[in-house]
This record gives sequence, structure tokens and C-alpha cells, in this order.
Amino acid sequence: MASLVVMGLGCAAAGVAHGQAANVPTTTLITPTSAGGAADTLCRIVAEKLGPLLGQTIIVESRMGAGGTIATGSISRAAPDGRTLFCAPEYIFISHLLSPGAVDPLSLEPVSVLATFPTVIVSRASLPVATFPELIEYAYANPGRLNFASQGNGSMAHLILEAMKMRAGVEITHVPYRGGMQAITDMLAGNMDLYAVPLPASLEHIRMGKIKLIAPVARERLPEFPEVAATAELLPGFEAATFLSIAAPPATPKPIVESIAAGIRTVLQMPEVRERFGRLQARPHATSPAEMRRLVGDYVNAWQPVIAKARITSN
Repeated sequence: MASLVVMGLGCAAAGVAHGQAANVPTTTLITPTSAGGAADTLCRIVAEKLGPLLGQTIIVESRMGAGGTIATGSISRAAPDGRTLFCAPEYIFISHLLSPGAVDPLSLEPVSVLATFPTVIVSRASLPVATFPELIEYAYANPGRLNFASQGNGSMAHLILEAMKMRAGVEITHVPYRGGMQAITDMLAGNMDLYAVPLPASLEHIRMGKIKLIAPVARERLPEFPEVAATAELLPGFEAATFLSIAAPPATPKPIVESIAAGIRTVLQMPEVRERFGRLQARPHATSPAEMRRLVGDYVNAWQPVIAKARITSN
């Protein structure tokens, strides 16, 4: 595998033409997220640097819809030759629990995690609480009065706040949206009380005072906000792993998988890449294929009981 030009979606045709003219193989990196979002941007940053190490022209292609099952189905049917890869957010790996009959994402070959993200609970600016303990106290005293937005049934925001309800014994109404942009827009307008979201997608709004940071969904406090208590300080064990990863089609040979993983490790050590990740509040986190498999397994095991108890589906 050898030298690459990374292209954005708008330049895909030009990228293919260049790759063919130079007799360089082309790889498609599928994402289930919208172009321009934090996950999509991180995928493109990695692809831009990974290509010269693998000797390929990489085209990033967004295939949104059905909670990621469209993209998962595409990658599961692709040839296991390393020429089609999947830039997979963590929620992809529980999609089969939410949509019976969907492709089992655990059949994909793990390659490497790319990054981890802090996930935070935020509220509308006018909500009369400022901390996580105050939020739980208010919800307990006002059952059913609060609502929370999500990116859709079975999304991470949905799962996190359902888990919070179970652990704290409070009642909060779920309002699913078709995507994160609509959810955050209604939060900013004051029409939604709560939302759970990766920090990169909410950081500027928090800094501008348009929404309030209630708590990181984590064991420890964020270095950026050391004064804000984490959820696990009040509810031990209440934390959420949010990550972005690369996976390959089922049965991709081990040498191909390990070659790509080694390339990713090299890319994530580059100072420029680490600086660009930092601007998006993403923490570079390269793993071996085996380490990624364990992380995915732990993630599925953590959320399976929540999905079952709350009877969550993606419909």
C-alpha cells in the first residue's frame, strides 16, 4: 500500500481521477455522520496523513441514515481487502441491539480507536439548576416536568439520560430529534431542558453562556472545567465512553488490519494531528486491533442492560 491524496466529498471525483492517473489504488473511508461535523472532520484529518503511509488515495464518503445501519450494512458487504474502511463512532457497535435484524456490527474487524471525547450533560441557560446534584434534586421534586433532547431513539444522548433516570430514580421526558443539529438548535432556543452531547459540539455554546454545563458524564472532572463535578461523583459508575474508531469488513486478513493500525498509530503521534484534534476537544487514542475489540466489548456490555430495561429501539 503506498502514497495518498486525501479528498473531501466535493473533490471525490478529482481524487479518483488523480489516483487512476498515477496508478495508485483508491480506498473509500465510509462515515455514518454528516459532512462537516466533528467526527467527520477527525476522519478526514486522519485520512489526510494516513494515505502517504499506506500508499493509497483515500476518499471520505458520508452514508447517513437509519442510526448508522446503512453505513454498517455497506461495510459488512465490502470486499475484505483493506480498500473499504469504516470510520465508526461508538454507537455503531450497539446498533444491532436497537434494531433487531440489523447487521451485527461486532462482525466487523476492529482496527484502531482514533479518539475519545468527553461527553457532557448540558441544560438550557434559564434552567434553575447549576450543578449535577441540583439537577437530580430538581428532577426528583418535579417528576415529569423536565424533558431532554436526543439525536434520535437509541442515540447516545438517549441512552445516557435513560441511565441517569434509572440510577437516580427520576422521571424526565424524552424528546427524540432526527439529528444533533436540530436538538442543539432547540436547546439554544430554550425549548429543551437537557441534552447529553460530546463536548466538541457544545463547547462554544457553553463558553458563550448560551447553554449551561451541568456535568461531564465521567469518573473525573474535565481539565477545561475543574470546578464542574463529574456525574460519577454523585452516582458512582455513571459514566460514558465516547470514541471514534476505524473498522474493516468482516474477515479482513490480519496483516492488512495490522498494517492500517500501525499507520494510524504513526499518524496520531504527529504533532500537527494532535494539535488539530485538540482544537476539537478530541483526545488521540490509538489502539491495537485486540485493544479496540476489548473496548467495544466493554461498551456493549455496559449499555445492553440499559437498552433492555428501558426497552429502547431505534424505531
